[in-house]
Amino acid sequence: MRQFKLLAASILGAGLLTAPIHAAAQTPPAQPSAPAVDPAALKALETMSAYLRTLNAFEMKADVVADDVTDEGRKLQIGSTITYQVRKPNQFTIDTVSDRKVRKLYYDGKQITLFAPKVGFYAQAPAPPTIRETLDVLHDQYDIEVPLEDLFRWGEPGDNRDQLTRGFYVGPARIGGIETDQYAYSTGDVDWQVWIERGDKPVPRKIVITSLFDETDPQFAATMSWNTAPGLKDADFTFAPPPNATSIKFATATTTATK
Repeated sequence: MRQFKLLAASILGAGLLTAPIHAAAQTPPAQPSAPAVDPAALKALETMSAYLRTLNAFEMKADVVADDVTDEGRKLQIGSTITYQVRKPNQFTIDTVSDRKVRKLYYDGKQITLFAPKVGFYAQAPAPPTIRETLDVLHDQYDIEVPLEDLFRWGEPGDNRDQLTRGFYVGPARIGGIETDQYAYSTGDVDWQVWIERGDKPVPRKIVITSLFDETDPQFAATMSWNTAPGLKDADFTFAPPPNATSIKFATATTTATK
């Protein structure tokens, strides 16, 4: 944002230097101010989310770079790869792989399983019959945040559009050779940007989130690739514990909060 302000200031400054002296004294007519949230920017999110809801199955891979802020206020950059496999209305797996941990989350329509293959532990719990309800259970009961979850909730009740304070079109961009349109938004103490593919498949190709509540302004950035016609099977969503794996209990959000 700052570079755009500097560019605008330099252009306006050049205009003042070359304008006739008598023009500087004139008061220009008042212009209507642009809305803080451009309707076109809001429409872009609605179009993206409406398309995502039409996908009965998909695979999505995200290459993620995130800032981890230490107790001393230092920013450390952590990379990871997140892979979604989703089949509506009631199945998904989410693989998260980084240098420090590997996690796999299964939902087969009846139960959720969180597996840590490096240490050989897994936890299971009953799950409701839909993906949306299961995401709520993961958040509310087990304090588990599913990466990029908000992308799939936009356009549904409670999508927090009323919290948007800014929203505007930035311009065209190429992400991995794909033509996209870049948009920027603000929601209180968070700035975020999304690059949406042009054409009849308006999937998000990149997202950047900047947290403003920390003075270091840590960022989360994900670049995404999509397969909107995967050949998924029931076995892809079914957890079979490997030999020597140990079953443990989920820690509930209440338990975590009291520690």
